[in-house]
Amino acid sequence: MSLYAMSDWRVIAQYRVGMRAEFLTTVPILGARALSERKRLFNARCSLPSSFPRGSVMPTVGDYIERNRERLVAQYAEEVGQLPSARGLSYNEVIDTLPEFLDTLVKISHTGKREGLSEIALRLEETHLNLRLRLGFKLEEVTKEFVLLSRIIAELWQQRPLKERPAPEDVQLLTDQLQVFIDKAVEVFSGYSREEYQAEKHYLHRLNKLSTRLTEDPPSLATLGARLEPLVEVVQEAVQAAGAALFLADDKGQWLSAPTTCGLAAEPDQPVSLASSTFVAEIAAEESPVYLPDARYADNRVSAQARQSGLNSLLGLRLYPHGKLLGVLYVGTPHVQLFEPRTKRQLHMLVDYLAGVIERARLLAEVQQGRNRLQLLLDSAGEGIYGIDGEGRCTFANPACVKLLGYDSSADLIGQFMHDLIHHTKENGEPYPAEECPLLQTARQGKPFRSEAELLWRADGTSFYADQRASPMYEEGRLIAAVVTFVDVSARRRAEAERQALLEQTRQAVSAREETVRIVSHDLRSPLSAIQLSAGLLIRDSASYEQGHRVRRQAKLIQQSTHRMQRLIDDLTDFGNIEAGTLAISLAPHDPSALVHEATEELREAAEKKV
Repeated sequence: MSLYAMSDWRVIAQYRVGMRAEFLTTVPILGARALSERKRLFNARCSLPSSFPRGSVMPTVGDYIERNRERLVAQYAEEVGQLPSARGLSYNEVIDTLPEFLDTLVKISHTGKREGLSEIALRLEETHLNLRLRLGFKLEEVTKEFVLLSRIIAELWQQRPLKERPAPEDVQLLTDQLQVFIDKAVEVFSGYSREEYQAEKHYLHRLNKLSTRLTEDPPSLATLGARLEPLVEVVQEAVQAAGAALFLADDKGQWLSAPTTCGLAAEPDQPVSLASSTFVAEIAAEESPVYLPDARYADNRVSAQARQSGLNSLLGLRLYPHGKLLGVLYVGTPHVQLFEPRTKRQLHMLVDYLAGVIERARLLAEVQQGRNRLQLLLDSAGEGIYGIDGEGRCTFANPACVKLLGYDSSADLIGQFMHDLIHHTKENGEPYPAEECPLLQTARQGKPFRSEAELLWRADGTSFYADQRASPMYEEGRLIAAVVTFVDVSARRRAEAERQALLEQTRQAVSAREETVRIVSHDLRSPLSAIQLSAGLLIRDSASYEQGHRVRRQAKLIQQSTHRMQRLIDDLTDFGNIEAGTLAISLAPHDPSALVHEATEELREAAEKKV
């Protein structure tokens, strides 16, 4: 009784290589003839049949398959029968065309060629695949069958000595044939042929080369659309369309930019609102491809240029990586037609790849834009700005820094130890040790530094004073460098010195004037005191003089004049006190009639003389 005729094939299928214990446990279940067959298979496992001439000619793959045919079928039935879709199937449904298929592999191995025999094997496989489709097998399960078959065939000689193994080219012939079967299974189950796979690889390779150029020479955000035109042309060619158009979305997701077109595609050079009811706005809102049967009669959905472009049927898909709209792309044909599933699948694949390219290109463009703005900021800054790493070497320097230090270009500074270039000598002429340099401490220890008058040295050996600041730079919490800014304060220091000199001159002048006032006041007070004393004596003795009343009046006028002179001297002293900020004001009651009387008396004398 052969294994093919046994009714209890599932018990036989439990047999595994080298599992003698399992064999013994199945004895009560099997009949005598089945047991005999089981023993024969077990003894044949992993060993050449006695009929094979040992040591004569290297065995072929076909020899091993031919002499272990039943064992291969049994092990295949056992392992395939465990697949979810194989449960409940009969033995014949599980093995299907495997015996005939193995016979074909034997013939291919013995003849050393696949011509003619390969077609027979493919027809057997097609029969097998059609059965698997009807039984509800998945592609993964079908491909696993062929992987399993390749493994259990190879196990026949893996433990054999090298001279008893098949030739490598014979094994390669087997694996090539099994790979053809797997490719055929993929084509039958997915409608995806190897030719299509190769074509997609070709177009992906072209897109990859074009995207590499974008990476090596990043476009600006303004020129990104124009730089993407070659990639759009590849997509158009891949799906055999007559035209294609790509619209990029803005950062806020409100507008689609003026499109990049190729082939017959034509669109107005203006943005499209995503809130509109246009065809491209509809594409942006849908996850699946959007189909427009005839653009010529879609007045409200497409532009006039698109209606007149010569493209009729349109198929569009959005670019939506990581849940963010990047844009939309549509392709078109000059005829009214449906698009094949293969075309939709290819468009999906290419658009997904294109979305990744655009996302990367946009990020690079934004990074480049940020660098350009930073460089513009550095170039336009009036302060000298440079960076140093932890070793104190210059990493960048702006034009103001280069100019202030007297060099020709930043290349003269980058990579140089800045302390030795610009900070090497103290004001007194002594060397400035690098370990004492506060800028290096900022770069190495993160200590900020500020000096309003730091001595720096130019390329020509001259020096200048600078207002200098150093700030540490951190990356993810790690100290990596320091940024130094400085301005030349030599002119400011000269102006300050001149101001101090003028101030000192002013102080000396004021001091001299105060001394003069003090001397004058002292020298004037003495004669005034004598005059005032004499006037007082005249007033006292006026009664003894002829015209005594006249003498008395004149003496009083002299006395009043000396009082005014005394007040003028006091006022001059007070003026000096005002400038010095030491004037003390005393408030006291005063009779205004005395002032009026004094003024009247002074004017009386002048009036009488005129009369």
